[in-house]
Amino acid sequence: MFFQVRELCSGYGAIRIVMDVSFSVNRGEICVILGRNGVGKTTLMKTMIGSLKTRSGEISFDSRRLERMPLHARARLGIAYVPQGRGVFPSLTVEENLRMGEGIGSGKPPYDEIFAYFPWLRKRLRQKGGTLSGGEQSQLALSRALVGNPRLVLLDEPSEGVQPNIVDEMGNVLARLNRETGLTVILVEQNIEYALRIATTCRIMAKGRLVEEMGKDELSDMETMRRYLAI
Repeated sequence: MFFQVRELCSGYGAIRIVMDVSFSVNRGEICVILGRNGVGKTTLMKTMIGSLKTRSGEISFDSRRLERMPLHARARLGIAYVPQGRGVFPSLTVEENLRMGEGIGSGKPPYDEIFAYFPWLRKRLRQKGGTLSGGEQSQLALSRALVGNPRLVLLDEPSEGVQPNIVDEMGNVLARLNRETGLTVILVEQNIEYALRIATTCRIMAKGRLVEEMGKDELSDMETMRRYLAI
């Protein structure tokens, strides 16, 4: 299995947030994790990337155990992370932000391809990241994640606070990368329409646990969506 989580538990202080979560993602899938605010989606993402300690359970990537591996070592294996809030460095230029992604994975940074996805980046390399709009910062954060030729990208609510046309554009880029390069994506979202448009599999999270798993043929099951997501 390309990426797998088994009976994963994590949290903050004495509070357990993620409880006995298990799921797996095949190479080349776009797995979307849906859930309301406060159910533990971001905590799960932080635990998988290594910025939050695993209390118990297992995380494996391409047959390598990750739970005791520091964040930078996971990045070197080819796992990129786009955090909630984008994580752009406001005092650095666009170019400097992009170069921060070179520590992910290996190989020559695909700058030409990235500039083809988001042409405005090439024209504004010397602009400070903090002066960009929210949507532009989201595109910059995704581009930075792609600089290191990652094999797996984790994205935490990339559509939050972003105008719909940019959300659509980012979704198109992810779908194209998945189709053309086989990039594997795990995406946490509340924007159901956006998430399901690009998903190949879906998990639904509630109260710190995964409560439903749906394949591509089941993603139109709105009754299940309404039950857990109140849509």
